[in-house]
Amino acid sequence: MLKKILVRVVISLGHGLALGQDGQPPSQQCAIGPQEKMFGQTKWLLYGCDGATAAALVPAKGNPAAPFFFLIFRDGTGFKIYGEGIGDKNASGAAMSDLKSLPGEALAQIVTDAQTPRR
Repeated sequence: MLKKILVRVVISLGHGLALGQDGQPPSQQCAIGPQEKMFGQTKWLLYGCDGATAAALVPAKGNPAAPFFFLIFRDGTGFKIYGEGIGDKNASGAAMSDLKSLPGEALAQIVTDAQTPRR
């Protein structure tokens, strides 16, 4: 079953993360997928977002990082990784370390791969 995820993201072209006028981040629809990936020795579900410029990662069933999400998005000069949640900090921290260790080309490939619908 295709899960629809509405990820609140903060994207300001060229300036990283910024809140909207209402103090809330703009919404990004991320419903393409999911694909299972491993980061920080735990399973994550990868979803593609509208516009093909972002990808969301949410914990797979059994991942102690839940509830949490990562957003990987283009910022005009490269890619940023944004994470938010209240799950196990060790699990989300290990995944963030893995993601931050990736070169920009690998993050671009994750965003591209996320655009492939689940079959």
